[in-house]
Formats: sequence, C-alpha cells, structure tokens
Amino acid sequence: TQLLETFERSAGVGGLLPEQVWDRPDIPDRELWLGKPSGSAMPLVWAHAEHIKLLRSLRDGAVFDLPPQGVERYI
Repeated sequence: TQLLETFERSAGVGGLLPEQVWDRPDIPDRELWLGKPSGSAMPLVWAHAEHIKLLRSLRDGAVFDLPPQGVERYI
C-alpha cells in the first residue's frame, strides 16, 4: 500500500527509521532530502514497532492493536 511504501522509503541507511522526516523541497547543501531522515533521533524504537504493527494490520485486513473498548464506545 502507499502508506507502507512511504513508511519504508523514509528509512535511513540500514533500514533504521527516524524520528522526523524532511517534508519540504530538497536542500542539498544541508543534506535535507524530501521524504528522508532530517537528522533527528535514529533509530527510533517505537517507529520500528509501528512498522511491525502496520505490516500485521495490512496482512489481517484490520487494525491489529485497536482496543475493543474504544470501538464499543466510540464507533
């Protein structure tokens, strides 16, 4: 899916996921590239966990970690 492709394209060298991704036009002299890590914390461990949860949700066709209490109350 587009979400998964975007998520995975934002990874840095070695597949590490960053805290922040540059979302503006490229600025080569500052090494800032659209859709790439912007120099923030990397790896960001919870981002890797979100990647795994996204893969599971796509495979299952449903949100993997959606608490049933919230669904019952708000949806």
